[in-house]
Amino acid sequence: MDKVGAFYEWTQQYKGNEKVAFVVCYVTEAHPRDEWKIVANKRQPSQAKNIAQRMDALKYLIEDIECEINEKQGKQVSLLKDTDIRFVADSLDENNLDRAFNARPDRLAIIKDNVIVYKCGYGPFLYDIDGARKFLAPLVSP
Repeated sequence: MDKVGAFYEWTQQYKGNEKVAFVVCYVTEAHPRDEWKIVANKRQPSQAKNIAQRMDALKYLIEDIECEINEKQGKQVSLLKDTDIRFVADSLDENNLDRAFNARPDRLAIIKDNVIVYKCGYGPFLYDIDGARKFLAPLVSP
């Protein structure tokens, strides 16, 4: 299964579980049109110059993820309505979350009691959903 689909399925497994919160934080554009253009990308925003542009880029990311899930899994999914995933954007000037999690370009982290207890390798190649899934399961079991 592709990584986007696997992440979506994982989040659905814990939907409604008060012990687990999935948060996707948009930290920066990995391949901005004005810095490192990738022809294959459907949409490629420029690097954000203000918070409104960063929020627009986050909106595009959500739409692209929904499109990928809908195409590959045959589901009509609204990530904002049908899941418990929260989406946030990092601060523009400080990139506090990126610095705290060393998150660029993609990173999965598990936080327990305000402490990072698990981080997978950098995505997309070392993005280890299965490892994160196995680490999380005993933390939330009854």
